[in-house]
Amino acid sequence: GVDLVVGAGTDRVSDGLWRLQARDGADVSVVRLRMEGAEAARLTDGRLRLTTAIGDTSLALPTADFPAEIEVIAVDDQPAVLSLPPSNSDLSKIQVSPASAPADNPADLLYGSFLGGNSSETGRAIAVDGAGRAYVTGETFSTNFPTTPGVFDPNLNGERLDAFVARLNPSGNALEYSSFLGGSGDEQGLAIAVDSGGRASLTGHTYSSNFPTTAGAFDRTFHYGLDLFVVKLNPSGSSLLFGTYAGGSYNEIPRSLIMGAGGDLFISGATASPDFPTTPGAFDTIHGGGGCEGGPCWDVFVLRLASGGSRLIYSTFMGGPGSEGASDLFLNADASVWVAGSTDSNTFPTTPNAFDASFSGSSDAFLSKIGPSGSSLIYSTLLGGSQSEGYYIEIALDAERRVYVAGTTTSADFPVTVGAFDTTYNGEGYCGDLFAIAFDPTITTIQYGTFLGGTDCDLLYDLAVDGMRRVYLVGGTDSANFPTTPNGFDRSISGDFGGYFAPRDAFALRFNPASSALEYSTFLGGIGR
Repeated sequence: GVDLVVGAGTDRVSDGLWRLQARDGADVSVVRLRMEGAEAARLTDGRLRLTTAIGDTSLALPTADFPAEIEVIAVDDQPAVLSLPPSNSDLSKIQVSPASAPADNPADLLYGSFLGGNSSETGRAIAVDGAGRAYVTGETFSTNFPTTPGVFDPNLNGERLDAFVARLNPSGNALEYSSFLGGSGDEQGLAIAVDSGGRASLTGHTYSSNFPTTAGAFDRTFHYGLDLFVVKLNPSGSSLLFGTYAGGSYNEIPRSLIMGAGGDLFISGATASPDFPTTPGAFDTIHGGGGCEGGPCWDVFVLRLASGGSRLIYSTFMGGPGSEGASDLFLNADASVWVAGSTDSNTFPTTPNAFDASFSGSSDAFLSKIGPSGSSLIYSTLLGGSQSEGYYIEIALDAERRVYVAGTTTSADFPVTVGAFDTTYNGEGYCGDLFAIAFDPTITTIQYGTFLGGTDCDLLYDLAVDGMRRVYLVGGTDSANFPTTPNGFDRSISGDFGGYFAPRDAFALRFNPASSALEYSTFLGGIGR
């Protein structure tokens, strides 16, 4: 029942145009405003003065129509609480005191929970909404996987496994909803996104000819093998807003899904189907994969599905005569998309301004930008060394449009830069190292490039970049000597067995803005894998 109102007709808050405003009947006793990210904070002349990595700034204090508190979390100074009287009517009454609780320590586990039944589950993707609720999808073999009353499907349908979608409350101590999703065959949920209204969209693949689709959907007909599916649920998880297939006569594996500002869904992955649906005028309407064992090779696909699920705005292939797949997407404000993945095609399409147009080794990473209509390849480059790059290749952009790419490499000559965190390849045999690279906005120069890992297998699963250009990586490792930091939650590997696709422990880490040092790194796991 309390709003934070910012701007009042302007985009500036430094002039004091921000306020806490209570609605009738609101319980204002539970309201706090927390500010994070400053290196230091102090109260001077009635203004909040913040020291940040890019300079100092000051903010007029917000107004409030009730007694309020601001908790200022700073890196160096002691955290402080500013207690505001109603409407800041008398600045002399503002009280400054130490915070009642310290800033979050990265070594504190805010919550950790199991989710499953009496058989096997795998969580494949997660999204978080503005309220801090986590949306999870994957697959389950458990007939007693926990579901909630009134959801779309409370029962396991498949021969062995179904996809699931679950939403946890912000504290992680309760399911707000949880549902199965599938038909009489097998399904996996592989990517998920959520809009500002709490409506979850997810994609995956299905063997079911009776997977739930909806009237007016783009495609209600099952094709063959692993068909791609896309669904969107209402905010309570009780019904499908739409459900559709999209596929051809072989198999599809979607890997990434992003929701645009208007609700359109952008999806990328790999398809072995020469008849995968494409649209007139798309960049590439012909499947490029040649013959691989068991059928055609894999090609990248990128599609844009209209917000109601009724039509493809565009759909295109991208690839060469070998196999490739896309593992990540990044959506730009103009609706162009960056696509990242790996290829073993020596004629994968590149552009004249590519950072590297020459194929190296047995497989390379690629980074490509497709125009808003899906009809043009604006930029495309290869990235790699003399061996292989693959599995998950992830991408992110910062506010200055620098492009960040991370993944796994077995190339000791992968391009790294002087002064980076680790310029020495640590992998052995088929076990690779992680890499992380930052390009300048023109993607002609590497600003930094680093290895990361131990002497055993290390795998990347995801990449993110924050407003201070700090890079976050999560993945899995078999390396007992994977680098951790003194403030890590768990500095010792726990798993007693592993394997390339089932590593002993997870890891989570954060680089400093120059990626010359780890600010935080931890293992996460139990005695299994």
